[in-house]
Amino acid sequence: MKCPNCGLENPPTAERCDCGYDFPSRSMKSSYLTPASRVASQSSNVPTRVDNGKARIQSLGSTYQVVCPSRKSWPILLFAIPWLGGWVFGAINAIQVLSGAFANPFMLFWLAGWTVGGVFVVIGVLWGLFGTEKLEISLSETRLSQTVFGIGRKRAFPTREISNLRFREVDTSLFSRRDRWSVWGFGRGKIEFDHGLKSHSFGLGLDDPEALYVIDQLKKNGLR
Repeated sequence: MKCPNCGLENPPTAERCDCGYDFPSRSMKSSYLTPASRVASQSSNVPTRVDNGKARIQSLGSTYQVVCPSRKSWPILLFAIPWLGGWVFGAINAIQVLSGAFANPFMLFWLAGWTVGGVFVVIGVLWGLFGTEKLEISLSETRLSQTVFGIGRKRAFPTREISNLRFREVDTSLFSRRDRWSVWGFGRGKIEFDHGLKSHSFGLGLDDPEALYVIDQLKKNGLR
């Protein structure tokens, strides 16, 4: 919400602005900040990364926003990109065989499986290179999206119904049995919360200390 005294955008749950304006009583009181800290806070609306981390945290009017990049496993991405070149070559050859005199049911079945595998790898590469996870908190609603170029999964929850915000340890090793898809950047993230009887998560691409920092900031801005 916007301070009527100085115009600074504050988190939805803020009780006092950095300038000293008290929202509950609608009157000026002493600021919680020192003079030096008050000057530094004037740039709080500029998107910033968490120290040397990957997430961007930003206040946009009455909305508090956290944007995280997808997890990038560079060895797998560097292997998958040239593999797609071979995949295209194999698909073209299979189509030529099917359109010729040597067409057979086995080749049709093989092409179907080859196509499904290639589509999966394309999705994995696009998500690894360009995927983003965004959590937006307002007084009434919290939105979680996981998208590539704006296309993907988007969910919304009443903010008051979200509970048990917590850190989840993720095994991102290649041979993980619990988090087997994490090496591709898919699966459950490190920041998890409950809505009703279901759990939702994001932040798989963050390092553990940064995920813990983001959780702390979210708890200060309305999530429990």
